[in-house]
Amino acid sequence: MKVLKVFLLIGLLLLILTACTPEGELLPELQEPISVFIQSLIELLLVPLLMMGIAWVYAKVRELWRNFSTRNPQEAYWINYVISTVVQAAEQVYESNPEAINDKKAWALARAEAWFGNLGIQLEIEEISDLIEAEVKALFNSQPVILPEENQG
Repeated sequence: MKVLKVFLLIGLLLLILTACTPEGELLPELQEPISVFIQSLIELLLVPLLMMGIAWVYAKVRELWRNFSTRNPQEAYWINYVISTVVQAAEQVYESNPEAINDKKAWALARAEAWFGNLGIQLEIEEISDLIEAEVKALFNSQPVILPEENQG
């Protein structure tokens, strides 16, 4: 792997040296192809790099939650329970009486904050908001599995 990196660096250095005038400017006939190459490279690598970054952040958050849950199982249980309950309750109240709730997230946030206060769990409002968003995504935004209908006839 190190050998490949060295060859790539040498190749890049040679490309830069041969693509530049003695004043250090890029040769006019190479500006367009190099620009297209760099743009293609960015387009090719951007999505995989973003996906890797998201996967890394997700893994770190899961590791932090697992460590927290191990050290504080009671508190972790109540955090999961409260967030799940208020998100589902907000959805149910909104479905049965839309006039009762103007903003489901604000409603759930207020309920969760009060509940955590009663339990003695100290969380910042931004943390509660993030937990609610994650719960909404987990509960309501996952794609259902659609099974093909069987032909009867």
